[in-house]
Amino acid sequence: MVFNLNEKQMNDLRDKISQSEDFDFTKDEKELMFKMVGFDLLSSSELKCIGILFLARELEKNDK
Repeated sequence: MVFNLNEKQMNDLRDKISQSEDFDFTKDEKELMFKMVGFDLLSSSELKCIGILFLARELEKNDK
């Protein structure tokens, strides 16, 4: 796995995370998110947002 990290892409993803109401990230965004989590490049608030969005999506799937 290559860990090329682009600062603009990371900042754009941070903005999207903080403004999202649903876990609707692209495959590339998810891969970048994975790298950023692995390198501890997200704040605790950003991590909480990701967790809440992901869990909300999973709970919605279980309700269907």
